[in-house]
Amino acid sequence: MRMVLHGIGEPLLNTELSEIISYLKAAGKYVLFNSNATLLNARWRQALIDSQLDEYRVSLDATTPESYAAVRGKPLVPLS
Repeated sequence: MRMVLHGIGEPLLNTELSEIISYLKAAGKYVLFNSNATLLNARWRQALIDSQLDEYRVSLDATTPESYAAVRGKPLVPLS
């Protein structure tokens, strides 16, 4: 069974997301969600890896840093 953790708002705003994923994985579920990745940072990346998330889908708003800034109202910050 697939558990899809999105639908209303950005999943990375939920501070308990990695715990929810871990709980579902322990129950044998396949877990995925869509995100715009604006909140994805090193801490979130590690938490999602540790929780054993199966699938992370990223919605792209633009194809260049300039068009991203125009759509999102802030510059694109590369992941380090």
